Amino acid sequence: MQGSRHLTIPIKPLLLWIGMLCLYLLTSAALLDNPDARSAYTMTRGLLLRGELTVPAEDRLDELFEKEGRDGAVYSKYGLVQPIAQIPLFLVAAWLWPANELVATQAAVALVNSFATATALLVLYSLAVALFRSQRIAVALALIYGGATMAWLYATLTYSEPLLTLILILVCRLLLAAEQRPAAAPKLLAAAGLLTGLAILTKYPAVIYVPALLWFAWAISRGARVALFAFMAPLALGVVVLAGYNYWRYEDILNTGYHIKELTRFPRPAWYGFYTLFFSLGKSIFVYAPPLLAAVFFLPQFARQHGAFGRLILLLIASSVIFYAVVRPWSGAWSPGPRYQLPVLPLALLALGTLLGRWPSLAAWQQWGFGASVASGVAVQIPLVAISYNDTLVLLQVITGGVYAWGFWFFDPDYMPLVWQVRILASALARAAGGPSLLPSPLPFSVDRPGQPIDQIACWFARLPPDSGWLVVAVALALSATVCLAALLRAVAGHDRGVVPQS
Repeated sequence: MQGSRHLTIPIKPLLLWIGMLCLYLLTSAALLDNPDARSAYTMTRGLLLRGELTVPAEDRLDELFEKEGRDGAVYSKYGLVQPIAQIPLFLVAAWLWPANELVATQAAVALVNSFATATALLVLYSLAVALFRSQRIAVALALIYGGATMAWLYATLTYSEPLLTLILILVCRLLLAAEQRPAAAPKLLAAAGLLTGLAILTKYPAVIYVPALLWFAWAISRGARVALFAFMAPLALGVVVLAGYNYWRYEDILNTGYHIKELTRFPRPAWYGFYTLFFSLGKSIFVYAPPLLAAVFFLPQFARQHGAFGRLILLLIASSVIFYAVVRPWSGAWSPGPRYQLPVLPLALLALGTLLGRWPSLAAWQQWGFGASVASGVAVQIPLVAISYNDTLVLLQVITGGVYAWGFWFFDPDYMPLVWQVRILASALARAAGGPSLLPSPLPFSVDRPGQPIDQIACWFARLPPDSGWLVVAVALALSATVCLAALLRAVAGHDRGVVPQS
């Protein structure tokens, strides 16, 4: 009908989201694999079942994770956003499996990062289209980040960084839109400020990103006080909420539950933090995200091409790297890879758009070299998602007689966790084929799956009996991921017809 509006479905982003979400759901362990996640789950459960955020004595993990506060009650030191984000999945699981509510809700909330990471890929796609005006480049960047870096690994784990990553790149997308659409800048800046406040409520160290974001908001507001206030007011509201939350828990607006000793690491020099982040065998970000090597090379050119926004990306990366080089938990503690750098990883990978835009003019060895980095990134993720990192550390403790320590995985290739995860995966496959274990004896039992062998696939479907009905779900997820990603690649295989307009 003339004058009618037709609803158009953005098929490429939809295929991207469904395909990668199915991949993440299939490879998730679907369990609370770290104390941070168990503490956040306790907060979600308390909100829904008791109407309060206090931690019952029987659920308390450790004084390091939950601290006594007002009236002697125990409170988690973690942020508010992740426990709230987990509520929908908790409610669905409790409704579907009321007879086994505790186990079902724990497994359900463990999937929240799969949804967060899949959604982050959509934002990254949108950001890349706005920067490079090419759907092919946008799809390539999203798939590289989502499948060839530690984003895949952390989509299957239960830390808060994937949620923080989603919020941060949403902020960047809104700020870029504000720069490109000055008429809508106040509204877009207000939304970006609100999300920045939520980022701080998700993980308190996110405050390190605020100076760079404030600078960019000031730069694109062109001195307009209304536009700058639009960003700062909701951001300030988030800080006020955090201060009120701190006072409600500990009667001190500056007390987040973290002790100053947890954030300092003197007398170690700062170079040690830089070394572990970039060059160590066990924590190097280039080990966990090989395509980043090429992105680092193109970052200066990317910054020059995209002006103030390019400089914003550099400032955000520098803020994260420098901060975590000089504070105590620079390496992400007992977690795989440098997880604290995950929020800025997709922003750093935007520089690959510059490389991909010049693809036809690259020499054959350059194309093959970059392709090899992407392939190696995918290959690295397979043992990481298939084998429990917690079990790997336990095994290393056993084979070293209980003396396995930080220095081993930073300096000694014999104790590199990734290498041992590959060995455990090979042993698990050998046992599945009817052969013997390939690991040194005696073997400890799994810490994530008590009573089970340590050389076992960590994905949720591997823990179920072969005749379980859930195996059908696993096969359906695998087929859905394959079909959607194949259709996505086919859709962008030709020329870039119908490039998405700026939005």
